[in-house]
Amino acid sequence: MRLTMEEFNVCFRPPRPAHLALHHQGGYHHLRWRAPAAVGGQAFLELCDSEAGRSLLQALPLTAQPVFLDFERRRLELNLASSLCRHEERRLRDYLAKLGALATWRRQNP
Repeated sequence: MRLTMEEFNVCFRPPRPAHLALHHQGGYHHLRWRAPAAVGGQAFLELCDSEAGRSLLQALPLTAQPVFLDFERRRLELNLASSLCRHEERRLRDYLAKLGALATWRRQNP
């Protein structure tokens, strides 16, 4: 995720119409688009799924739009992979805890 943020920052120098930010919430890390204060009050926005995001895209030069959309696709893929890994990690911890309880039961009840 950080590499994608760095690549975006190399492609688009300040002032950027939006930038990728790493957001941590509820044990999950996600890449999110953040608009500058003048545009959205430092709020996160969805690039293709919000009015603010679509307006931002339409205001970009035609040469920059596909690059932003490529970063959006990468952002979505990374967020999905992160969510799936975190979910699997929680399921594995639950599984190991239950195996431990099973082993304890068997030792106590031969």
